[in-house]
Order: sequence, then C-alpha cells, then structure tokens
Amino acid sequence: MLFRFSDCVLDTDRRELRRGARSVPLGPQVFDLLVFLLQNRDRVVSKDDLFSEIWQGRTVSESTLTSHINAARKAVGDTGDSQSLIRTVARKGFRFVAPVSEGASTAPSIPKEPLALPGRASIAVIPFETLGGSSGDTHVADGFVEDIITELSRFNELLVIARNSSFQYRGRSVDVQQVGRELGVRYVLEGSIRHDGDRLRITAQLIDTATRAHRWAERYDRRIDDLFAVQDEIARVIASVLSVQINRAEADRTLLKPPATWEAHDYFLRGNAAFTRFLSRFAVADLRDARALLQRSIDIDPRYARAYALLASSYIAPYVSGVNDEYLSQVALQRAFELAQTAVQLEPTLPLAHAHLADAHLFRREYDEALASWDRVFDLNPNFTDFRYGQALNFACRFEEGLAALKHYMRLDPFAPNPALTHLGASHLALKQYAEALVSLRQVVTRAPHMPRARILLASTYSLMGRMDEAREQIAALLCIDPNWTVREVTRPRFFREPQVWAHVMQALLQAGLPP
Repeated sequence: MLFRFSDCVLDTDRRELRRGARSVPLGPQVFDLLVFLLQNRDRVVSKDDLFSEIWQGRTVSESTLTSHINAARKAVGDTGDSQSLIRTVARKGFRFVAPVSEGASTAPSIPKEPLALPGRASIAVIPFETLGGSSGDTHVADGFVEDIITELSRFNELLVIARNSSFQYRGRSVDVQQVGRELGVRYVLEGSIRHDGDRLRITAQLIDTATRAHRWAERYDRRIDDLFAVQDEIARVIASVLSVQINRAEADRTLLKPPATWEAHDYFLRGNAAFTRFLSRFAVADLRDARALLQRSIDIDPRYARAYALLASSYIAPYVSGVNDEYLSQVALQRAFELAQTAVQLEPTLPLAHAHLADAHLFRREYDEALASWDRVFDLNPNFTDFRYGQALNFACRFEEGLAALKHYMRLDPFAPNPALTHLGASHLALKQYAEALVSLRQVVTRAPHMPRARILLASTYSLMGRMDEAREQIAALLCIDPNWTVREVTRPRFFREPQVWAHVMQALLQAGLPP
C-alpha cells in the first residue's frame, strides 16, 4: 500500500518513507507504528493498541512509546507542539489527522527495460485468485501456486520465474503482456481457486504473453485432499505444452510426495504464510506462530520433510537477523542443523531440505559441506532459485563465483528481494568494483532505509570511493537507527571464511566515522 500525505509518501511493501525527494531512515518499530496509525486513522488508537501491535504484548515503558511517537513525528515533519499530522488525544491515545490518499504500492523497480526472452520456453505462475470462502483460504491458493512453481522448475528445458517475482502481481489487475516484458517470459499461468467445505474448484489458463492467446485451459472440481493430484497434473500438462524436449519418463514421474494427510499439509501452508510474514516485517509474534504451526504439521505427520526443512529455517533467520535472544546462539543453530538433517533423511530428493541444510552448514562455518549441499540441490532441481547460494559463495570468499550466481539468480527473480541485492553489492565490494556495488546498495537503502547492514556496506563503498561526506551521512543515518553499531559489532558474526579479505571495508568504516 502507498500512503500519500503532506509532502510524504510511505510505501509499506518497500518499507520506505520519503519526504520530497529524500529517503527518511526509520527504525523498524517506528515504521510499524506510523503504518498502524495510518491504517487506523479513522479512530483514536490507544496506547494498549500500540503496545499490542508494535511490541507484540511485551512490557515496555511509557517513555519508550513516547520516544517512538516523537521519532514518527520528526520523520514526517510534525512536532509535539503543532501536531498537524499525529495528534495526541488526552487520556485516549493518538490519531493520524492529516489528509491521506491511498494507492497500490509501486512494484520494486529492478527491471527498468523489458527483459529479453531466453532461448528456451519460459513461464511465470502468478498468484491464483481466491473466490468465495474466507480470506484465510489465501494460504491454500498460495501454497498451490508455490508447488506448481517448484515442480515446473525441475525441468531443465523450462525457465521458471521465482515465487518472489511472480507474487509481485498479487491483487493487481494483470496485463499479461506487461508481465511478459517485466519478467522476460513467453507464457503466464493464471487461475482461481474456490473453496467450499471439503470441495475445491480450480481453474487454470496458460496465456502467450506476446499474443494474449490462450494455449491451454482447464477446470478441476475435486475434494480438497486431491489438491496434490491436481498440482501434479497441471505441472505435467504445462511442461508438455511448453517443451516438447522434456523426456517423457521425466514428465511422467511423480512430482510431489504429499504428506499422509491433508491436515498436515494445511498446517504447513499456514506455517509457511506466517514465516513469510516474519521475513517481511520481522515481528517475533509471526516467528512464534510459524514455529507452532509447523510443529503441529510434524505432530500430525512425523515424516513430512518440508515441515522440518522450513522449521529449520525458522531458527536460522533469527540467528542471523538478531530479532530476539537467538542472535548468534549456538543452541538455535544446532536446532536448525538437526531439523534440516531430519528433512534430508526423510526425503533425500527434496531440494528444499538440502538448501536449508546448506544454510546450517554455512553458519557453522562448514563451508565445503555447505557448498556440497548446494551442489546436491542443483542436481535435484537445476532451476532452484535462492539468493543464499550466492551468499554461501561470498562467505566462502569465492566472490567472483558468488557474483555470477547472484546475477543468474536475478534472471530467475527479476524483482529480487533486498537481501539478494545486498549480497550482490557485497560481491562487487569485495572485488573492489565500487561503482557497481554502489548501484545495488543504494537501491537497497532506498527501498528499506531501516536495514542497517545495507547502510554499512553503502557507507564503506562511499568511503572507498573517496566520497567521504556521503559516507559520513550513511554512518549518521545508521547510528540514528541504532546507536549501538560499532566496527567490532560488524565483525562479531565472523561469517566470512577468511576475515582478512574484508579488512579494507572495516578500515573504510573507521574512516567514515563508525566507532571502533
């Protein structure tokens, strides 16, 4: 969602606030507070509402709330005296009172020119529309689409756009020719799902983006526990329609091994949705929800490998991001490692399981084992898309290979997420390609002003280019977000196999004014 007010534009998807042409850095909780006030501007929001929404019920002081309100006011050009945008209502709470217009969030702006079509069949599977039922059925439709993307990507002859880019079109009126230009694909698969009791009606149509002609369409009326069979059938049909070169034996093999019961898969889908929310806003409550739902899936079907794999990832994410006390916790990392190992043991041919095992190896500083796991991922699924492969190569100090892997990933995911661009910038930075690093890192900071590590890399890039005023500006913005950052804190995780290769970056940060 895009909110426009005063001289400001707030983009919830990019988590970006701009005043005029300037990007305004905001801490994550200040940003969430501002969004909550905007979304509820038709009423007075109580302090209890804010404590519940922003701090997830954790005990915080009145002074903490006051400082966050003041920070939000300062960011949008308001003051406690004028209160022209955020008004304090005595003994009641707060209300956003300025005129606001809303619109759809602008899509991330990575693809600026139409992408060339590849020399092989190419497809994007966009989110299916959910008809009838409840809004909670969205996770069923999303899980269905994700599985089709995963299964189609097993075929060497197809170029399949990653979920992240396909899902940029959720809730938008789609022009398939525009999708074709933005993603560089010849075909789009779209459809709808209607859920009524234990019955599903699924429609799917394959469209040529050049001519808008329908190449194939079908409707399925099935029981909900037949969802896996429909996924399998659609994947096989699309593969055969798009690529006559696909080996019949490969196309006819079983594409998906469903869990023992639909109920386990349903909990997995709900857990996946909660974990996706966590990765977009890093709210600890979403992480707790994801773990509880995934554990429930495992309780129902103890041999469901995908639930173990995703649960492993739910322990790696806070280990890296620092959202709770599991930051750099060896207990959390060991838990992730054991869960990923279990997933691989239960289903040795599941690429997702090997990918999460690779991640666990990486942060255990077992670099060779991590890269061997990634080799196994691509043996199983040549089109598997994940920027973390480039991350693994970077952390193993194989920066040229990391750069090549990230560029390849971004062809499969043209609307690449911020971490992918951050690692792309890091590859360029390590190779002393500063102008190229600047392009990626400035884009991340523009999209997500609250991300500290992107600002750290951008500050060092400016410093190494001799642009010291801009480097110091980034350091000042970083310390505004979190005053506890130091050079020692930057190096504490020891993610790189050979820390000395990063010495020029640390020296640049010192010169830019980051405390030692």
